[in-house]
Amino acid sequence: MYHRYLLDAPQTAAGILSRLAERFPTRREHGRAAARTYLDTFDWRLYRAAGTVLSDAEDGSCHVRWDALDGRRRHRAALPSPPDFARDLPPGGFRDELQAVTGIRRLLPVVRIDRRSERISVVDGRDKAVVRLSLDQGTAAGSTRLRRRLPTVLRLARMTGYERAYRGVRRFVEEDLGLAPGPETELDLALAAVGRRPGDYTGKLELRLEPDARTDRAVKRILAALWEMMQANEAGLRADLDPEFLHDFRVAVRRTRSCLGQVRDVFDEAVTRRFAGEFAWLGRLTGPPRDLDVHLLGLRGHQAGLPASVRGALAPLAEHLKSRREAAHARQLSGLDSARYRRLQREWRRLLETDADGGGANAARPVRELAGERIARAFARVRKRGRGLSAETPAEAVHELRIACKKLRYLLEFFRSLFAAARVNAFIRSLKRLQDDLGDFNDLEVQQGELQDTARDLLAAGGADATTLLAAGRLIDRLESRQAAARRRLADEVGRFATARTAAELDRLLASRPEAPDPARGSR
Repeated sequence: MYHRYLLDAPQTAAGILSRLAERFPTRREHGRAAARTYLDTFDWRLYRAAGTVLSDAEDGSCHVRWDALDGRRRHRAALPSPPDFARDLPPGGFRDELQAVTGIRRLLPVVRIDRRSERISVVDGRDKAVVRLSLDQGTAAGSTRLRRRLPTVLRLARMTGYERAYRGVRRFVEEDLGLAPGPETELDLALAAVGRRPGDYTGKLELRLEPDARTDRAVKRILAALWEMMQANEAGLRADLDPEFLHDFRVAVRRTRSCLGQVRDVFDEAVTRRFAGEFAWLGRLTGPPRDLDVHLLGLRGHQAGLPASVRGALAPLAEHLKSRREAAHARQLSGLDSARYRRLQREWRRLLETDADGGGANAARPVRELAGERIARAFARVRKRGRGLSAETPAEAVHELRIACKKLRYLLEFFRSLFAAARVNAFIRSLKRLQDDLGDFNDLEVQQGELQDTARDLLAAGGADATTLLAAGRLIDRLESRQAAARRRLADEVGRFATARTAAELDRLLASRPEAPDPARGSR
């Protein structure tokens, strides 16, 4: 457990150590230089889970630690180099727990710190250390690698069994030396130095819209936030760092298309048609690599439940999918490097940044009024498609219900801030349960078709023997069985959602008013 204190400019490290030595019996320890890099996923999953992973370069090796934000150590491992993913750690609790938080996301360097520490111990009458102190000075560098000098920090470390001594030193530091507690963690201090803050990216749409605002102004804010998400993820998508960059990019594209298609008559019809077509092209461009990501992840998950002999026989299918995925990624990059994409970027920014009115019939309407109409209409479509769903309903009809649910959820997320948060969040949670079942059913349907197509391709190319084809058939049988179970769950979930009771809940939601904004949070 540490307490940290920032030194003011007039207070020198030497002066602090001198005054400590005047007040307490102390012993100088060896100084230490350290280089450490804090790691996290792009969307800050570790920080949000109240933890940090840091990689220390020491004696030519790499020590990876997972600490809680309060300084308690959870795990430590020695590796040849920093891990790219949780799966790169040795088998055991560290890897399993870290993977439960990070999933398939890559661990990226957030900030690098080069630090020199001058250490001192407060000792008792037997010359035994009872409190550890260190004065830390150094620099921090973020993604630009431009180094920033860090303030000097005095750290106090509590030692078990010597709480009274610790309280005395802490009282002296705060009252006699006049030092104020600094940032809670070294990470917070370093991020502030390089101009970042924890959680500066999230895939969630967080906007506060004014109920009486013009619809065109509100819609531009929504579309601008979605555009920011796309731009934030593009570099990671291009570098193929992990599948979630492409996923978040595509979600922003889909939300943009949904906004243009569902919140109609806000912009001039020709403008809406043009951009709807361009974002549809972008969706088609990024669709194949994302589909193959899903197939590869699904295959890996399904293989885990099969005997080892069968898993090995499926390896040619996985290699074939990887090869197709690499080709799809290359085509995606060609599209993102094209003049068409550059023109879309340029013209879309121009539309979002202009103060001109939208030009559509609904442009000047209060956004809350139009939002309520669109949400009610989208829910009516979900209820209509959900009625009568049974074990015999064709997969195409189930897919159409899934799309209708997705459009309803997007509208609720766009206009969440216009209604009571508790009601919106509860409704979205209920809708998400239905979406999860619809997604499971759809994934199992698509994966069976993809496995069949891949097996046929390999057979035609002579890349699969009988063992591989039999293993593929065995896996397809398992997927069919899971899909049947998913269909039964789906029928129950649709029956619970597409009811008059849910419709009444939506009516109460649309009649509700948002809570007063928290001044501490501000607005975006």
